[in-house]
Amino acid sequence: MVNTIKRSFALNLFILETFYLCPSKKQTLSYKLQSYVSYVLIIILVPVVSTLHLLLAEDLDLDRVIYNAGFIVQTTCFITKFLPFLLDGQRMKNCIFYLENAAFQTSRNNHTTIINECIGICRRNSLVFFAGSVVAASVWATKPLLWKRRDFPVDVWLPFDAKANIFVFSFTYLIIALGPFIAGLLTGVVDPLIAGLIYHATSQMKILKDNLQNLSDCAKHKVNSAKDVTKEEVMIEALKKCITHHDEILRFLKEFEDCFSLVLFSQMAGAIFVICFCCVQIGKLNSIDSYFGQFAMYLMVVLAQVYFYCYYGSILSEESDSLRDAIYMGPWYTYDIRTQRTLLTVMERAKIPVIVTAEKLVDLSLVNFTTILQRSYSLIAVMQNYQ
Repeated sequence: MVNTIKRSFALNLFILETFYLCPSKKQTLSYKLQSYVSYVLIIILVPVVSTLHLLLAEDLDLDRVIYNAGFIVQTTCFITKFLPFLLDGQRMKNCIFYLENAAFQTSRNNHTTIINECIGICRRNSLVFFAGSVVAASVWATKPLLWKRRDFPVDVWLPFDAKANIFVFSFTYLIIALGPFIAGLLTGVVDPLIAGLIYHATSQMKILKDNLQNLSDCAKHKVNSAKDVTKEEVMIEALKKCITHHDEILRFLKEFEDCFSLVLFSQMAGAIFVICFCCVQIGKLNSIDSYFGQFAMYLMVVLAQVYFYCYYGSILSEESDSLRDAIYMGPWYTYDIRTQRTLLTVMERAKIPVIVTAEKLVDLSLVNFTTILQRSYSLIAVMQNYQ
């Protein structure tokens, strides 16, 4: 199948290309300059002035400090999360489109069904997650408009009086709100993109399992349609293709880790603190109001981000672990000795677990998802004791 990645992530790639994080063509000096300016204005500017406010302001309210600290942690994660797209955008794009190589193409009906199912799931996840990010970012950016006083979505340090008149305030408000809003949209397309690539690798594992389990059926079909070849020769040839396919999947996952490891680690590390800050803020509310809805929505988005990674990392590991079972469940006892020995070698290699990690420190698994929740709870308990 062709254009598998474009069909799966059309929305994601469009948003990334719009904000210069995924080059649509060869990078020029002008493109690099635009990407750096966009990165500074959207990702870096507001976290910096918000941090300066915490460092320079006097008589700070503890609740506002906690709120601003949570914002700074999340936006600081954005800085490291999108940095690989800025520094090595072409390599990131090549990794994204790696699964469109010839080694991953298939024409069998059941394999096409697996790929189409994967594409549908990726598109669904991208739409749902992007919509959730739009709502969450919109609520954050517009909530001060409902207040009676003039204020910004987050406290910032400015070298001038931004509240002197309505025009200066409106322009400054737009700048402060727009950067994190766009960053929220970007993370809303990056997260399902990364999780979707992991699921595409899982789908390739499913196809590989099917080929290994039904090796004799493939060979029988080719023997009937070819001349001057034996079943053993066809099976060895088919088995070589399976080994090449397995190599390509593992090679893709290694490149995937090299490219997206910092992105994954930034999200995992930041999620612990953001979950903690949201829970502390929710715990302080005496009633269910707009603030409760805001923090609850933000908490769900952050949990969904982490769960996406961990869930698809887990099913990839489960599929790779079942390769040996798939080979054993096939009619291997009817194969010639050479094919049996080759299959035994494949089974030995399949014993090595396929685990996606973030900076070689955190495995993407549901076990680690519960660990992140536990660490967040521990941090909440510490903060509650110091209040």
